[in-house]
Amino acid sequence: MRKKINMLLVIILSVLLVAGCSLNNGARVYDNEKMIVENFNTYNLVKSKQSMSDNHLTGSAEKMEGMGTVWEFTASEDTDVNLTYQITVSAGKAKLVLISPDDSLTTLAEFTADVDMEHESTDTFKAMKGKNRIKLVGGKGTKIEYEITADKGNIKAFGD
Repeated sequence: MRKKINMLLVIILSVLLVAGCSLNNGARVYDNEKMIVENFNTYNLVKSKQSMSDNHLTGSAEKMEGMGTVWEFTASEDTDVNLTYQITVSAGKAKLVLISPDDSLTTLAEFTADVDMEHESTDTFKAMKGKNRIKLVGGKGTKIEYEITADKGNIKAFGD
C-alpha cells in the first residue's frame, strides 16, 4: 500500500512540474500583441539587477522572458515625448513597444543577438491624450542590459 501511495505522489508531482513549465507565459508573450497590450506584466527573470534615478532606468538580466512596463504617461493632450535608450542583447531578442490609450501597439525598436553590440538611440514619438505605456518585451532566453530615459511621464522598474 505504501508503495502505491509513493508512486501516486511521484506521478502527481511530475504532472504539476510539467504543468508549471507549460504555464510559463513569459516566453510566449513576444509575438502576442493581445497579451502585450494588457494592463498586467508577465515575466521570468534570472539574475536581474535594476536601479532608478531621475526618470532613468538601468538594468540587466542573465535571462529575461516576457514583458514589463518601463514607462507610463497620462497625457492631457497629444504630446511629443523624447525617449533615449541604450540596449544590448547578448542572447535572444527584445523590443520596446508603445501602447496608446486605445490599446494600439507600436514597436519603437527591436533588438536581436545576431550582432552583439549596443543599440543607442533617441526617438521622439507622440503620446496620445490618455494613458500611454511602454513595455520592454523579451523573447525566450534573452540576456539583456538596458538604460531607458524619458523627458515626460514616469520611468518604472521593469515589471512594477
